[in-house]
Amino acid sequence: MLHRLRVTVRQVTEETAGVVERWFESERDAEVWGGELGCGRRGWHGQGWLGNGNWRVTRMQMDEMGVCLSCGEKLVSIDIDPKETENFTASLTNLVRQREVEADFMQFQGWGLRQQSATNGCQGTARPERLV
Repeated sequence: MLHRLRVTVRQVTEETAGVVERWFESERDAEVWGGELGCGRRGWHGQGWLGNGNWRVTRMQMDEMGVCLSCGEKLVSIDIDPKETENFTASLTNLVRQREVEADFMQFQGWGLRQQSATNGCQGTARPERLV
């Protein structure tokens, strides 16, 4: 999930980075992950297998080979199943909704739904004035 985010979104605003950091620092992340991660869904970052203890959130950079310039460990991806992905997404959505004005988020969500259903991903500029 985080790899997909990194590939899709090359840069985020400071505010968005803060939202993600606060989520990983919160107690809510433990509820979503449900404690121990199952076999095949673990990762290593020099701090132990994920799923044990609290996250350590640090801003860092990595080199071209995927080595963390903060701790010197090679980063690896974490394979999570669709249910875990859904829980993670729902939790981040709830956090954003708490932090932002509800109407603005709902408007953005509606806009996103309209954009995904547009032909070839393009939305026409003509809009009906009235539907009967």
